[in-house]
Amino acid sequence: MKKNDTNFSNMERTKTDCKLIQSIHIFVSAVQHIPVDDLRGIDARSYFLTIPVENASVFKSLDKYIYMKIRKSFNFEDQDNKVGMILCGDVKGSRTNTAKVTGYQHPHYHALLTLPKVMAPTTEFEFIRMSRKIRWHLGSLCEIPDITDSNAKIYIAPLHTDEKSLFQTISYIIKADTNFLTEHAEKFSYSSFPFDQSLNSISSIVDFEDERVQELIFNLHLFPEKVLAKAKLKHLTRWQFYHRSLYEDAVDEKAKAKVRQRFLVQVRPTDFPYETFMKSKDVFPQVQNGLHSHSLGLHL
Repeated sequence: MKKNDTNFSNMERTKTDCKLIQSIHIFVSAVQHIPVDDLRGIDARSYFLTIPVENASVFKSLDKYIYMKIRKSFNFEDQDNKVGMILCGDVKGSRTNTAKVTGYQHPHYHALLTLPKVMAPTTEFEFIRMSRKIRWHLGSLCEIPDITDSNAKIYIAPLHTDEKSLFQTISYIIKADTNFLTEHAEKFSYSSFPFDQSLNSISSIVDFEDERVQELIFNLHLFPEKVLAKAKLKHLTRWQFYHRSLYEDAVDEKAKAKVRQRFLVQVRPTDFPYETFMKSKDVFPQVQNGLHSHSLGLHL
């Protein structure tokens, strides 16, 4: 393949690329409300959480209460610029599809929390204090194990992207959703806050007609260093590098705009439900495994 080949069909997406598209859209749904200046370097103000619960039956019904308890731990100081959160229930064996065999043991949530600059800790002491407040407020929910235990079990850590990218971390967080657990599947669907709602398509939340949103999606895919503080180009896939090269090699602004527009068409979700997408004869066969429910229908 020639580097300057503009036939976009020559570079088909893999299953990994489709999961990446999904993760980026979910991330955008949780941060699109943040002002541009505050959005830059948001990964440096992102935190990975694991929250144990007593029983898997509480998943989904507990989501909004967890989000509100976390906001309460900051005294609701985020009224003008709310914290973002991606949240999904999980159990032992979800990644290996053995959850049913093991009896849906160790129910817990995984979450990604993103904070505005004015609320984010800047020292180790401030991080410890923030973590204690979050644990205490979450521990007040009766569905979460006794507070003395939850202090040890609720895991909160700054997002680390040395091995996994931000978007690979999101894929991990929602793995119980995308791996489709045959029983209680409706319980294992992710939520994204502050604008969560029941989804068949992420376009229910993300305004893809918004030029700012388009620019954010384009940069997160191809030029993450423009948005993220800890972006690593080694995390880009071959498909992403291909389109990044097409854009960089375009001869003028008109040509760049054309490359950009065609790329955005490829990653934009459709408005039809996922089940219709999976039945489509045009869908890439690589997509047929590993995504479900309100995963993304994609223009091809």
